[in-house]
Amino acid sequence: GGEVVASSRSEPRSFNRLVAGDQTSDTVSMLTQGPLVRINRSTFELEPWLAERWESSADGLTHTLHLRQGLTWSDGTPLTSADVLFSLRAVYDPTVKSILASNLTVGGQPIAATTQDDSTVVLTYAAPSGPGLRLLDMLPILPRHKLEGALSSGTLGQAWGTATNPGDIVGTGPFLLREYQPGQRMVFDRNPRYWRKAP
Repeated sequence: GGEVVASSRSEPRSFNRLVAGDQTSDTVSMLTQGPLVRINRSTFELEPWLAERWESSADGLTHTLHLRQGLTWSDGTPLTSADVLFSLRAVYDPTVKSILASNLTVGGQPIAATTQDDSTVVLTYAAPSGPGLRLLDMLPILPRHKLEGALSSGTLGQAWGTATNPGDIVGTGPFLLREYQPGQRMVFDRNPRYWRKAP
């Protein structure tokens, strides 16, 4: 219920994690976006996040992930498996030039994704992968309803730059970017629709 103030030594290069890997951009992404699964930085265990559970095939090539029920974006739009497919499609689209694309390939191939319904995603790897689902920790799930037009027009790589109105950036993370003043500050508000609740 209080306020936290922290300093950063650099400006974010973008609010679009697909194209910016600097520490400040990454921090903003972790505060405002969410992955399907995440690696706990204290225990290094893989934890459910937007996906509440999953099953993996015996050969480790197919992973079926089940999204939590009732997930919404910070603007109230429901999050569905279509957003997951969109996020993967965006990563691999050559017009985006995503810095994450090479790290999200297995056996030299992109991860193939299909949906069974609005809350189920099936990921297929081209070859066995040591990290397995841990690869997904780096992939923020992005809002299809906000960014599909930019992907279709070939401009997603420039979307959500630092000149973007913070109100246009939606996510599933614990915070919303309310204000950005270059060289001075970023101000975040609590995301009232964040899926994690206090015990």
